[in-house]
Amino acid sequence: MTEKELREHIKSQIKDLINEGRRFRQETPNELWYIDFKKWAYKKRGKIKKELIEIKNTNRPGGSTGQMFQRMESYWIEWANKNNKDAGFIDNINAGGKFGRALILMMIDDDLVFKMDGNKMTGIIGESKVNEKREDVGKYNTVKKVIAKLGRRPSEQDLATFINNNYYDVTEVERGEKDSTADDKIADLVGFYKFDIDDWLIAWKDAQNESAVTEAFQKDGHIYNHEEVGDKKDNALAGKDGILGSDGVFISWEDVRMLQRKYRGRQ
Repeated sequence: MTEKELREHIKSQIKDLINEGRRFRQETPNELWYIDFKKWAYKKRGKIKKELIEIKNTNRPGGSTGQMFQRMESYWIEWANKNNKDAGFIDNINAGGKFGRALILMMIDDDLVFKMDGNKMTGIIGESKVNEKREDVGKYNTVKKVIAKLGRRPSEQDLATFINNNYYDVTEVERGEKDSTADDKIADLVGFYKFDIDDWLIAWKDAQNESAVTEAFQKDGHIYNHEEVGDKKDNALAGKDGILGSDGVFISWEDVRMLQRKYRGRQ
């Protein structure tokens, strides 16, 4: 049965049940609805991984596996409430996590968040990297720790440069990730030192600009410098061998010339 035929078949079943005035309760995830759920879950995979790893690393009553099954049921309900309320009727919700277990098995088949870990089905893709980050994080993640390093009277520029150079250790957020936690941590420090907000913003911008100009970046034997490009003066990484593309892909100057010939005609 093709995906289109499957959709039509399930739609017909659901319509019949609704017409009969009965709710369509699921013991396991509806395959048609799962197609939409996994698109939603893919966009939130970072958040889902982070929370599930926290569950695995915390001793909780009843064991982490059952907690993970139930949490995935909760994610399904969250998606359903926002996108498809009919999908939110789960038979015996949280009764042993049967629905959540089936959902995880479907996600394993799609390489989405989960993977098999030996004979266990609760391995999480990228788990070891996340745990490494958790061990390293927190060096300067409180006002007290920053005071111990900088003292009680640093200048705006001293604090801005310190945060910029130790961004992850201060904020517990990777640079470039959109997370309000980082803004809150920085705001706490600026508030503690009672900096004028305008002076702080100037110092913060200067610290970021200085970092971009002075720091060279090395990857796979190639050295790149930060260069301003375009009308908006965006930052790019370029060196004598080539440029660094998205996802860390090396693009040689010969590759650039080849693409110019292809899309602009021979130069």
